[in-house]
Amino acid sequence: MLKKDCLIEKPILDLQTNKPISVNDKVQYMLGIQYYGAKGAGERIHWVEPSSTTLVKSIIQDTLKITERYREHLVYLRQKNLKDLLPKGIDEIPDDLIELDDLIDHLFISRKEQEVVVVEEMQY
Repeated sequence: MLKKDCLIEKPILDLQTNKPISVNDKVQYMLGIQYYGAKGAGERIHWVEPSSTTLVKSIIQDTLKITERYREHLVYLRQKNLKDLLPKGIDEIPDDLIELDDLIDHLFISRKEQEVVVVEEMQY
């Protein structure tokens, strides 16, 4: 299990002066991923290879961006004490009856719409 703030940056210290090492005025650091181990192993930190830090950071950022809508939906469900699993858009409809089109618009994502979202998120 990972938290949203699972990345840990720890500066690399010089053994003699005990101050952070800097190269070209950039402080050098180690990057770690903090996670909860399986089977009750507790909290762990996996230190990432220095050549992979950029890749790991981009993976975490992309994952947060892709899952944002789902996390917002879960927060909304918790706010209403899991009374039902309907999304906010349906709850905001003032009528007692819901039309099938409203249900489809709020509960189902078409494959075509999903592909458009993925393509838009991949463009930097």
